[in-house]
Amino acid sequence: MSGTVLEAFERTERGNKTRKSGFIPGILYGSGLKESRMVKFETEKLENDLSKTSNKKIKVKLGEDVEDGFIKEVQREPVSKRVLHIDIQVAKGTDIVKVQVPVAIEGRAALESQGLILDIQSQELTIHGAEQDIPENIVVDVSNLKVGDAITVSRIKVRDGLKIVDEPTKVIASASVPKEEEVETETEDTTTNEEGAAPAGTETPAE
Repeated sequence: MSGTVLEAFERTERGNKTRKSGFIPGILYGSGLKESRMVKFETEKLENDLSKTSNKKIKVKLGEDVEDGFIKEVQREPVSKRVLHIDIQVAKGTDIVKVQVPVAIEGRAALESQGLILDIQSQELTIHGAEQDIPENIVVDVSNLKVGDAITVSRIKVRDGLKIVDEPTKVIASASVPKEEEVETETEDTTTNEEGAAPAGTETPAE
């Protein structure tokens, strides 16, 4: 389980009033609770906690109770990206959940040492299974990728009881040649052609 603990406080006011008082409104729900709870989080602390991890698997503290849970949705202001609202699903042990789990890339240095660049196309995968079995991240090793190779969902293995919901053909990462090299090659070819050709509008003197 992640070490991230988000401290929540009960709230009764609407979202705008909550934000004006220096808090971020949120909702707790799930089988671990008798009913959904309206809560709020200290703005600065929540922003700081979220900036330190991409992990959706967290603990949430409300009063004396600490529950396991998942960040289901974070609403942000489009321009400033500040957090406007957060939804957290509380779950326990054998509860079946569906949650987005971050991808953790391994072997990037080995790939780049071959002069290749890594294109990450999927930052998260959706996993279905028991709460206690959901990993904090999905490790993807890219060290053996060659030019044009891609790692798709179909190549990712998870423990028994878990299922990746995303399409098997969904691309997670691929390897390619840096575009700068292609541009340099094109520039060199152009320069060579210009040096060997007479300027436009100039006749080549007869020998």
